[in-house]
Amino acid sequence: MTALLDIADLSKLYPLRRGLLATLRGGEAPMLRAVDGVSLRLAAGEIVAIVGESGSGKTTTGKLVTLQEQPTSGTIRFEGRDVLGLRGAELKDYRRRVQMIFQNPYEALDPRYTILRTIVEPLEIHGVGTPGERKDVAEAMLAKVDLRPTSRFANRYPADLSGGQLQRVAIARALVLGPKLVIADEPVSMLDVSVRAGVMNLMLSLSAELGLASLYITHDLAVARAMSTRIAVMYLGAVVEEGPTETLVSGAAHPYTRLLVGAVPEHRAGSRRARVRLTGEATSVSSKPTGCRFAPRCPRAQAVCTTSVPAPVRIGEGHWSACHFADEVAVGG
Repeated sequence: MTALLDIADLSKLYPLRRGLLATLRGGEAPMLRAVDGVSLRLAAGEIVAIVGESGSGKTTTGKLVTLQEQPTSGTIRFEGRDVLGLRGAELKDYRRRVQMIFQNPYEALDPRYTILRTIVEPLEIHGVGTPGERKDVAEAMLAKVDLRPTSRFANRYPADLSGGQLQRVAIARALVLGPKLVIADEPVSMLDVSVRAGVMNLMLSLSAELGLASLYITHDLAVARAMSTRIAVMYLGAVVEEGPTETLVSGAAHPYTRLLVGAVPEHRAGSRRARVRLTGEATSVSSKPTGCRFAPRCPRAQAVCTTSVPAPVRIGEGHWSACHFADEVAVGG
């Protein structure tokens, strides 16, 4: 697979606030390992989903890829080039080609701008076309995201639109520059269930039409299954399993993934799977784990899980799991 995006051993640490007594004692401040050694590759036009609970590091990974934040260590290569040292015009060009769709369209859009002005602004920032050409491009993009007739929406403000319509505007704004990669951070999680499918189908159709690669961030495995061809499962900052979507869902080889699969109700004819809920809360990682980071919540944890970090185990083509018992878990053990 020729990589459009190649993330290698990416980590992001944040210093944790200490109390007065701990500060007076000195020593190194404890660090939160928000992203811990993540490696991931995307080919041109591919849609990969990152799945995990809140606090797993999904959004931070997206912010690192878009260079909203700088990693503590690791590399990010785009079209074969290391982007972490980009500055000035080169950084601006990278951000034109790598766009982000945020979770909350109500916060992502400036309430003072009309919808047309919102979509024209990125073209102005990057010096694309004349004012008339920018207006034409923005109106064409409104039509692409099914906000028709465009005259009905162009001069309205965000407060005048529904959540689903606002997210379509956010999608239009992200795509108007013609990016090659979009990071979509929970783009339907704040929308009514009745409009989610429409926005998801729109994103899929635009990805196919434009040849767009996407890194789709979500906590919902069912959404990830509908939106991606490959899934990476994150837990406490690390990818614990990765594989082709249907292979991973039908043959999960990590206990955490298997529990996520079990948490999705199944409604096939003649079948109804009971909803499974994870017990306990994921705790933040403030130091390198001495064993498997999922061991405290794992229903099948053994002594080795608390003392030894599991190495990735190859299960099949493009499918691996970081579990000491991956082969057994994969067959339903």
